[in-house]
Parts: sequence; structure tokens; C-alpha cells
Amino acid sequence: MKRPSLKSGLPIVVTHFLYGKLETNQSGGQHVEPVDLLPLLSESQPRRLRVVENLLRGRRTVSTLYWGQRYHLLSLLNLNKTLTRGGLDDTAAALVAHGWAQIDAEKETVQLTAAGAAQRDAKVYYQPVTTEQWPYLDHQVLRARLFLAIQVVSQYAHSQAQYYPLQVDLAARQAVRRWFHTMKGPTLAATISAALTASLTKIPTMAADVLTAQFTGFNQPGVTSEQQAQLTGKTTWELYLMQLDGLTQVALDARQP
Repeated sequence: MKRPSLKSGLPIVVTHFLYGKLETNQSGGQHVEPVDLLPLLSESQPRRLRVVENLLRGRRTVSTLYWGQRYHLLSLLNLNKTLTRGGLDDTAAALVAHGWAQIDAEKETVQLTAAGAAQRDAKVYYQPVTTEQWPYLDHQVLRARLFLAIQVVSQYAHSQAQYYPLQVDLAARQAVRRWFHTMKGPTLAATISAALTASLTKIPTMAADVLTAQFTGFNQPGVTSEQQAQLTGKTTWELYLMQLDGLTQVALDARQP
């Protein structure tokens, strides 16, 4: 997929707008399909579906955090804050209908069957590499600021002042505006491009491609998760995990002195 041109392929210059005051945290809202739920369940450990749901919704109760740690799923925290209560019930029911899971209604737990474990292990599903950092980052703020900055720099590199900026929250617009007016100059595009490339070479190629294909820039509108799902055969949730890997790696590198 074509990437927005920056006139060359984020260093510390992005730190100020990526790590400003985080005033918003909205979920990407991707739907969790049965194939996405499989990696979150176990054949040897019954798991409370409500715990998985509450982690995604960002419910930081003692019980949720305790069981999230026991399940090794704390990386899910805040990843889908628009998920409604009971939002995974139909997904779990679909696993049961396929014979891939069984539900203990009394204990309110879900456990993979042997067939479900085999189905999970047989599928090549993306394994994120930056999950340990996820609970400490606001990915929606990072995404809004990074995507707008990429668009602004790309258009600036091509001397374009008339374009429709991405619709992001006011805090993101202000942060990027301050950053751009401080950093703009003839080498900004090349600097951003080189540093972004350096960051994304540290994660799997497909994840890097997924993230950069969504960038909007000069003569490049950027693709949606739904379009990528049709092109790749991946679910929007799996693509979302890839995007999170990319955002996290860029953010981590931006923090380096």
C-alpha cells in the first residue's frame, strides 16, 4: 500500500506533542469476534468473561485487576472503553455454538474445549510485542496526535496549505499546532520520516504496514480498518492490535533522550 510521502522513508522532536496532557481516552471501538476471543481464553483455566470485559472497558476495580493479572491479560486495560456491559456475551456464545468453549453459568466462567484450544493454536494470529507498555499509554491520544502530525508535515513538505485536517479533539489539535510551529523547517519531513522508519522496523512488518497505511498525507487519504480487513482477511480487532504495537513503539522511541 502506498504511504503518504514525506519526501524521504520519531525522534525526540515528537515528545512534546505525544506526551502532553492526556485529556481524552476514547476507544477505537473495534468489534471482538469469536476468533479474537480465543487467544484470551484457556483450556486449563476457567476465566470470568466479565473480567475480560471489564479490562477492555477500563474498569480498575481490585477484582478486575487481580484476575486480570492472574489471567496475564492486564494489557487489555482500556483497549475498548465503548464496549457495553455484556458486550462479549454473544461472542462467547458463538464459541460455545462452534464447540470451542463451554460456559459455567453458575460460576460465570468460560473455558476452551480441546477443539477450541486446537482452533486457537492452528490459527496464525498476531502476537503483539509491546503489550507490557500498553497499560501505561493512552493510545487514542497518541493516535490522534501522531496521525494529525503526519498529515500536517506531509502537506507542509509539499507546500500545501489548503487541505482538510483530520478530525481530532481540541487538545490534539492544539498540541500538534504548538509542536509544528516550534519544529517546522526544511528538514522536518526528512527527520520525521527517518525516525518513524527506524521505530517501525522494530516491530513485525505487517504491523508497521497496517499502521502506515492508515496515515493520511499528501495525495494519500489513508485506509480504514474495515478496508484493511477486507484486503488482509484479518479481523478489525487483530488489525487494531497491530496498530497498537506501532503506536507504542513510536511512543517509546520518542521518550528516548
